[in-house]
Amino acid sequence: MLHNALGWTFYLFGYEFLFRGILFVPLVLSMGFWPATAVNIALYSATHIPKGLEETIGAAILGLALCWLTALTGTIWIAFLVHVAMALSNSFTALKYNPQMTIK
Repeated sequence: MLHNALGWTFYLFGYEFLFRGILFVPLVLSMGFWPATAVNIALYSATHIPKGLEETIGAAILGLALCWLTALTGTIWIAFLVHVAMALSNSFTALKYNPQMTIK
C-alpha cells in the first residue's frame, strides 16, 4: 500500500506540475483564464482517451475544477492534493471491494 501511495503521489506531482504549473499558469498570464483553461482541458482530457469515454469526460470536468482551483489559489498544490486524494481513494476502494486484490 505504501508503494502504491508513493507511486501515485510522485506520478501525480509530475502530472500536475506539467498540466497546471508548466502549461496552465503561463497560458493564463498570456491568454487569460478561459482560453488557457480550454487548452488545458483539451490536452488533459486527451491523455485520458485510452481509458474510455467516461473517464475522458470526467477528466474534462476535473480539469476545469483543477484549473479553477489553481487560478483561485495561485498554486498547483491544491490541485495536486485533490488529484492524489482521488487516486488513493480509488485505489483503497478497489482494494476493499475487489476480492481478487490483496496486499503484499
